[in-house]
Amino acid sequence: MSNIGNPGQLAEADRRKHRRYDLRYPVHVTYCTGKTVGHLNAVSKNASIDGMLLEVGSIIPVSSSVSFVITLKSAQLSRSIEIAGEGTVVRVGREPSEAGYEIAIACTRPLAQVEAQFPLAG
Repeated sequence: MSNIGNPGQLAEADRRKHRRYDLRYPVHVTYCTGKTVGHLNAVSKNASIDGMLLEVGSIIPVSSSVSFVITLKSAQLSRSIEIAGEGTVVRVGREPSEAGYEIAIACTRPLAQVEAQFPLAG
């Protein structure tokens, strides 16, 4: 991945504090850059306890605040599970062979399951 913005962070990013897990799920991202608020859909590439890497179609600038909802879907789950989180964009990169960007997010609060507004009938 070629680094956009801050090339010095790449070496630091290679020293991981926590194990990463390959996770490919849809993610809805809301971001704030100054007075501008934007929304986009992404796909998670991997995640750890304190961050995640997303594939997106357009750039979210480094240092932008983000909130996101990951939708976990699979044949093994009886229903979709939504996980919410917040963080800051710490790195933006572009894969030379692919259209789009990779956005690295450092989480500022633990991920939490979004509870359904209406309980399931039991």
